[in-house]
Amino acid sequence: MLNSRPKIARVTCRFARVRATLLAIIKKRSQVMGVRKTIVTLIVTLLAATTGLFAQTPVGNPPSVSPFQQVPLGDASGECKACHPRQYFEMKQAVHFGYRNISPLFNGLEVAGNFLTGGLLRPVYGDSKKVLSDGTPLNTNMFTTPVFKDVLQATAGFCYTCHQALMELKGEDPNQREVPEIATGLDFRPDLLRPLRDYHFIDNGTPAQQILPDDPGLIPVDQDRCGGPCPGSPLSTTGITCDTCHNTGGPDLSRSFQHDGFANMGMLLNQTKEKVGQFLFPVATGRDSVTGAFHVASNDPAKMDYIKNASFCNACHDVRIPRPLPGDLQHNEVNVNPGGSNVSYYRLENLSTEWQTGPLSGTNNPFGRVVVCQDCHTSLFPYNSTSTYQVGDMTVTAATPGEFPITYAAVPGPLSCQNSQGDFFGILCSNTVSTAAAFDNPPLTTDIQYSTDNNFPLQQRVVSSHYFTGVDVPLVSFDELKARLGPDSSNPDNGTTQFFDADGNPDPGNIDCSGAPCLNEFGQPRALKTRREDLLKNAVRVSLKQTDTSARLGGTFVVRLEAAALTGHRFPAGLSQERTAYIELTVTDDNGFVVYQSGYAVDKPHPQTGELQPDGNLDDEDLEHVHIVVDPGKNTNVYQPGPETNGHRNQVFEEGPDNGPEERLYFGSDEGLVLFRNELQRIFLPGEGVGRTDANGNPIVANTPHLEELVSADLNNTVDNYRSLQPLHPRSFRYNITLPTQQELAEMGVTLKGSLHVHAQVNFEHFPPMMVRFIVRTTSPEGPSGRDLNLFKEADLDTFVKNVRNVASDDFTVNLLTGNSVSASPSH
Repeated sequence: MLNSRPKIARVTCRFARVRATLLAIIKKRSQVMGVRKTIVTLIVTLLAATTGLFAQTPVGNPPSVSPFQQVPLGDASGECKACHPRQYFEMKQAVHFGYRNISPLFNGLEVAGNFLTGGLLRPVYGDSKKVLSDGTPLNTNMFTTPVFKDVLQATAGFCYTCHQALMELKGEDPNQREVPEIATGLDFRPDLLRPLRDYHFIDNGTPAQQILPDDPGLIPVDQDRCGGPCPGSPLSTTGITCDTCHNTGGPDLSRSFQHDGFANMGMLLNQTKEKVGQFLFPVATGRDSVTGAFHVASNDPAKMDYIKNASFCNACHDVRIPRPLPGDLQHNEVNVNPGGSNVSYYRLENLSTEWQTGPLSGTNNPFGRVVVCQDCHTSLFPYNSTSTYQVGDMTVTAATPGEFPITYAAVPGPLSCQNSQGDFFGILCSNTVSTAAAFDNPPLTTDIQYSTDNNFPLQQRVVSSHYFTGVDVPLVSFDELKARLGPDSSNPDNGTTQFFDADGNPDPGNIDCSGAPCLNEFGQPRALKTRREDLLKNAVRVSLKQTDTSARLGGTFVVRLEAAALTGHRFPAGLSQERTAYIELTVTDDNGFVVYQSGYAVDKPHPQTGELQPDGNLDDEDLEHVHIVVDPGKNTNVYQPGPETNGHRNQVFEEGPDNGPEERLYFGSDEGLVLFRNELQRIFLPGEGVGRTDANGNPIVANTPHLEELVSADLNNTVDNYRSLQPLHPRSFRYNITLPTQQELAEMGVTLKGSLHVHAQVNFEHFPPMMVRFIVRTTSPEGPSGRDLNLFKEADLDTFVKNVRNVASDDFTVNLLTGNSVSASPSH
C-alpha cells in the first residue's frame, strides 16, 4: 500500500491539541480536579452507605436461594398467541422481545458495570433496608422512584429496568421477585455475582419454581426438577412483552430527567386488562372459561395517539446515564424535576432526541409529512414502493416509509394459526385452538374459541408489523435461542422454525427455510439477518462525483466523498459509540494494483483471549485507526470499587496508520479513515494518571488535558455523539492522495496501467472487537470474579460477529496523465 504520506504512531498522548472547549476546563482545573480526584472516594462513600443486608445469590445453586415462584401468567406474551399469532411470531424474531435479556454482550456489560461500581446496577425493592448517605431509605429503583433526587435511585436496576421493566415491577412482591437484591459497596462480592440471564429459569413443578444453573451463564440441567435442561420462564424471557407496549399509560414526565418522557423507561405501565392499540372503536374481545374477557381494548384517544407516535419510543431509545456532579465534563445537564438537581447525567443513546431534532419530525423533508419511528420499524419498509429525492448533490432512490400491510388485527372467525394463504404462522400453533394443549407453551393455556366476543365479525385494516427490525442480530446459536427462549423461536439466519416431539414427529406449523428464501404473506423475508441487511441498505448513500477527474504521478489529487444518512435519526444510532459504520476507500489501476486504501483491517493474533495466531478472519479485527486493549480487571481478596482492580481503562492506546478521525478532527489533515462511530471518552486533566506505565515502568501522568476513547460507559466522563451522520444532511470528506513518482514506481518494479479507479463503500460493524474482547476477558477467570461467567469467548466472536459490507457504494474513474507532476501540492 502506498499512503499519501508515512505516519508515525503517537503512542501515549495522541491528542496534544484537544478541542477548544477543554480550555474552559483547564481554567477551572483546581475546582474540577478536586472533584475528579475524589471521584473514587465518592463512589466508596456512596457504596458504603448503601451496604445492604441481602446476601448475593451464591454461585453453587443451594436450596432456597430465592423466594421466586412462577405465578399465573395472564400477562405473558404467549397468552396473546391464540388471537394474535401473526404478531406473536413476528415478535419472536425481534431482538428486544427475548434476545436482549439473554444477550451475552448485554449481560457482560451489565456485569462489568457492577464490578466497577460495587453492584450499584442491580435493583433494590420496597422492602430494602439500604439507606442513602443522608440516612433516608434507598428502597426504590429506576422504575419505581417517583422523582430522582439521588444518583443511586437512578442507578438501581439501571440496565434491568429498560430490558425487563415488567419483571422489575413484579419484584416488589417477594414471591414474584426474579432478580434478588444483592449486597453492595464494600460488601459487594464479585465472586458471587451472576449474569442477569441466570435468573430466568424455572423447573417443571406446580407451581414452577426458579432454578439456577450450577455454573453461571449456562442453562441449568436437572433431571429431577426439569427432566433435563430447564426451560426459561415464559414471562421473563420475553423481555419487552406485549404488555410492555400495550399496557402503556403514557409518558412518565417526573421520572425523565428533562420532564419530557425521554429515556430510562420514562413511561407509565398499567397492569390492567386495558390494552392500548391504534384503532378507534375496537371490537370487544373474546372470552374463555377461566378469565372471561381476555382484555379490554382501550378507547382512550390520548393513549392511542401515544402508542402511534414517536413519543412512544422516547422512553427506551434515549438512554441517559446518571452521574454524581459534575457529571459530563463537556455537557452540563442535570435533572430538572423538583429536588433533582443533584443528579447529573450524560447521553449514552440519543436516538429519540436525534429524531426530534431532525427533518423527519416535521414536514420539511422529501416526504412532506412527519415520519415517525413506526413508519420504518413496524411497516412494510423496506419491502414496498420507492421514492426518489435529492439529498445535497445526490439523487437518491430508497424505500418509502409509512406503508403498512392490510389484514386482520386478530384471527377472524374460529381461531386458527393459519394466515390468509392457509400457511401456518409458526410452530406450537396448531390448526385448532379449542383444547388447552393447542398452545403448549407450559404453563400457558386457554380454551378461548374466538378472538372477538360472540365471534363478532372483524374488518381488514391497516396493521403494524411486529418484527421491529433494527441493526442487531443474536450473537448466540439457534439451538441456544430455542433452549432459552422456547422452541417456537425462528432461526435469524434463514427464518426456519422447527420443532419435533419426543417421538420425532414434526410440528404441523414447522417452517423450513433452509432452501430458497422464505417470505411471509406480505413479501417480507422471514430471516432477521436478511431484513437487517436490507434495512441498512436503505440507511445511507455516498457519492464520489466531485472527485478530481485527472492526476499525475508524483502529484496530489483529491477524492471528494459525500455521505448522507437517509434515516430519521443519525447513522449509526442507538448504542452509537459501539455500532460502527465507516468508509472503505480504495484507489487501484487497471491491474488492481492498490495505490491507496483506507478503512481496512489487518489479521492479527489476540493472545489475551486465546487466539495465538492470525486466523484468516477480518471480521474479528478492529479498524487500523487506533489500537486499544482494555484492562479486564482482576480478582482480589478484598473488594474495592473503581478501575484499579476492576478494569475498564486502556492497557494499550496508540494511533494506527489509518488514523483519520483524529487527523481530520484535531489536526486538519484530509487523510485516513472516515468513521461514523460516536465515542465514549475520558478527559484526563493535568496531573491525572491514565492507568498505564511507560517503557520504564513509570506511571503515565497527563501534563496537559488528554483525551482517550474508552469502550466503558461506566468510566468515561464525557461523550462525543456528533461523529455519526446527521439525517438528510450531507457531509463531505476529502482524501488528499499523493501518487508515487515514475522513479519510485520503477524502483518497486511497478507500472501503473490505465486509469485510476476510486471505489468507496459503507461497511457496518455490529460491535468493535476491542469492546467484545473486553467482555470476554472481564467475565473470564482473569476478571474480577475469578471465575468463568460463560458469556462470550474468542470462538464466539469469530462465529457470530460479522460485518455487513457494502451497504452503499460509488465508483469514480480518474484519468492518469503521463509524466510526473511539477508540483505535489493538493488541488482544490
